[in-house]
Amino acid sequence: MKIIDAALEIYDDLGEPDDIALPSIAFWMETKIGKLNSLIGSCYTLDNHQISPELDIEEAAILEEMYRIRYYEGKINENLGAAGTSVIEVNDGDSKIRLASKTEVARYYDSQKKDAIKSLADLVFAYNNSHSGPRSVDFSQD
Repeated sequence: MKIIDAALEIYDDLGEPDDIALPSIAFWMETKIGKLNSLIGSCYTLDNHQISPELDIEEAAILEEMYRIRYYEGKINENLGAAGTSVIEVNDGDSKIRLASKTEVARYYDSQKKDAIKSLADLVFAYNNSHSGPRSVDFSQD
């Protein structure tokens, strides 16, 4: 899988947000190849915006989860900057309007971030277990 394809998947999964652009996701992913190598013991390299060898689906999923954590951290910081009003709810007949405070929104993103961290840990664990190679045990007697 190419880095731009993984970036497009992230962009789509996040609901095509207006506050980020596809090239910025791809660039961020390129800069995190070293961290990916550290997490899963791989040897990916980057040359002229090409990752070598090409990412498999598993590695791309790990990079995607790493980006989600970064995305939610940004959203948390964005909403904690000037924490303001409390929750306001207005009812008029069958209509209901609810405005949430920035801290409530930040709590939502914090929950999403925690889910992404757990998902990343699970993905890395599964990857490392499936790529650890067979172990041979010699049960022969001398």
